[in-house]
Amino acid sequence: MKMNKKLGQHLLSNPGIVQKIIESAQITKSDTVLEIGPGTGNLTMQLCTLAKKVRCIEIDQRMVAELKKRAMASGHTNLEVLKGDALKTDFGYFTLCVANLPYQISSMFLFRLISWPKKFRAAILMFQKEFGDRLLASAGDKHYCRLSVNVQLFCKITRVCNVSAKSFNPPPKVDSVVVKLSSLPNKLEVDYQQWDAMLKIIFNRKRKTLRASFVSGSCLNNIYNLYKEYTNKILPDSRVLDTVSEFKEYLCKLLSDCYIELDKKSFEIVKVDDTHLCQLENKLAMLEMRAVELSVNNLFILYKHLLTHGIYFVKPNTENQLECLKEMFINNNNELIDVDQD
Repeated sequence: MKMNKKLGQHLLSNPGIVQKIIESAQITKSDTVLEIGPGTGNLTMQLCTLAKKVRCIEIDQRMVAELKKRAMASGHTNLEVLKGDALKTDFGYFTLCVANLPYQISSMFLFRLISWPKKFRAAILMFQKEFGDRLLASAGDKHYCRLSVNVQLFCKITRVCNVSAKSFNPPPKVDSVVVKLSSLPNKLEVDYQQWDAMLKIIFNRKRKTLRASFVSGSCLNNIYNLYKEYTNKILPDSRVLDTVSEFKEYLCKLLSDCYIELDKKSFEIVKVDDTHLCQLENKLAMLEMRAVELSVNNLFILYKHLLTHGIYFVKPNTENQLECLKEMFINNNNELIDVDQD
């Protein structure tokens, strides 16, 4: 069967890699497995043997026919084959996902998967190695980026194995990697629009300090305009910030309230007040940190800290968000950060 280059078809033909995928999935007889891009079914038939049910999504009608033919010949009655686009077709219920994707849809599929409303246990996914390296990167790594942070917010990611181009038919021009995404027991709750907008600001030039990222002309003005439109309206008159310079001072004060312990890989955050600054050793204010040095947990703390003090990065999308902010200002007025105003 001739492969369709436009669909990015490369069939996995290495049985050793297939076995590693099977082992890492830890399939049980109660599992419903969602397979994306099954091809001619080399992996699919093994999934059918191990799982309660296998649902495949395949865009190529020729592959769909081949899968059904092989399932019938093997006596597998637990296979459901759907012809469709993995970016549009309803995934339905599943506990595990296995995918060998066209690399051009990696990002779009990944974010559709991790935002799927029905919880799943794990996903075993094949990606171009460069893309996989970015997913796996942690704070301080050269590949660490906005993609790394956004995916790790939702999942724990581990490397299953590297895959050479020779493991496919026809061989692609790049090497690949298999990664395992495991659902986190306690996901960090964020307003994704606000969260991602913050990440765009600080990872746009990820070698810049947070101070430099936030107070650059256009960025500072955009954030201040949101502050004026939404936060100033619910503040007591004494706390309204009327000028960009006042707001800049306020924002820098917020950023300087958290410190990173540089000698710990976990980059723990320690709250201190200014009077203890001289006693700190091997610590650096978040104000002077760079995005590439901040773990997902650090960034979450930064996000929560700024949001609860009325800093928005895009227009708030719910009245509830504004009500929560208003309640915070009313109930915790004495905890707000003061900015000297002449």
